[in-house]
Amino acid sequence: MKRLPIGVQQLVEAALLMTSTERIDAYARLPREDDTSDKQVLIEIPSNWPSCGAIEYRHYSLRYRSGLDLILKNINIYIAPGEKIGIIGRT
Repeated sequence: MKRLPIGVQQLVEAALLMTSTERIDAYARLPREDDTSDKQVLIEIPSNWPSCGAIEYRHYSLRYRSGLDLILKNINIYIAPGEKIGIIGRT
């Protein structure tokens, strides 16, 4: 009878691994987005719009809503004009 719990545990672990694999496969099969880098801008930009903006956060913390734990804690980040970044996480 001791083999049943071990077998069940291994099935659960295999199912979890398959979920990860299925998630990766789903992302790999997403249709490619159109390249819009050569298309004209269709909106008129106001003359006072900044031409070289940057983004900076100092000691920034964030939670999804009041009463929940912080998901970002005291981060500092500077994103230079024209710089492209990607932020990834568990979900």
